[in-house]
Amino acid sequence: MLLVCAIWGVNFSMMKFALGSFQPFALAGVRFTVASVVLWLVARRLEPDVRVPARTAWALLGLGVIGNTMYQVGFMLGLSETTAGNSSLLIASTPLMTALVGLGLGVEQITRPVATAIAIGTLGVALVVLGHGGEVGFSMATLSGDLLTLFAVLCWAFFSHGVRKVGADVSPLQVATLTTIGGAPGLLLAGWRDLAEQDWAAVSAGTWGAIAYSTLLSIVLCYVIWNKSVSLMGANRTSLYSISTPLFAMSAAAIMLGERPTGMQLLGALLILASVAVTVLANWRTGGDPTCEEGV
Repeated sequence: MLLVCAIWGVNFSMMKFALGSFQPFALAGVRFTVASVVLWLVARRLEPDVRVPARTAWALLGLGVIGNTMYQVGFMLGLSETTAGNSSLLIASTPLMTALVGLGLGVEQITRPVATAIAIGTLGVALVVLGHGGEVGFSMATLSGDLLTLFAVLCWAFFSHGVRKVGADVSPLQVATLTTIGGAPGLLLAGWRDLAEQDWAAVSAGTWGAIAYSTLLSIVLCYVIWNKSVSLMGANRTSLYSISTPLFAMSAAAIMLGERPTGMQLLGALLILASVAVTVLANWRTGGDPTCEEGV
């Protein structure tokens, strides 16, 4: 999972570069359409005899709409209506929201290590965001964007628990394939007008390289690993690793974009590392079984 978070952290810089040539929904449509095709081909190659039951397949396609289409739409529309700082802090609440949704659905308990890691990691992410100098302030002016971003976080939380329950007897590759395919049509529809007006000839080789990274690594590879982790550790502990994504994003921005971290951000990085250490230690003690610890 740390590899996934490292790839996703670098992906922020890749996406920022690609958005210089593409509109957000057009870029999302391209990424998820290409990823769907690649995952389908890989699944046919590696698991040619696997047949997912129709009911399970339709459920995973539906979860793809929630975790990919609705998440992406909520996140991007929310970002356009609120500040980058607000958006970052709300996205950082994903592990907490995932844990609360799991508790509400009765599918996972919030263990003491998970609660501790959430508290430490969320504080660390807050320091990283605030240390970047981005504007943070929740008000009526940002309310619609904040609610849309929170909606996106909820979508990912339900998606994470859903794929564990629905895809329990399905390989991570099949889960990633079906959920990505499920999310692609809606994103294509959302970006259709921008795609029709896209100046394809003006897209540089560097931009295509960034899109390839963002598609083949950030979606194709990482979604398979993410689903495998959810099946082994549960949604709560898997989502906790995502707390480290801002740390990798900060490091990538320093190397690729020349952004230098502040003292507050470095303190936040230490707290993020501490939260990851708590999560790894808890997984080691329980052998990856999320039900082995006492809940709180």
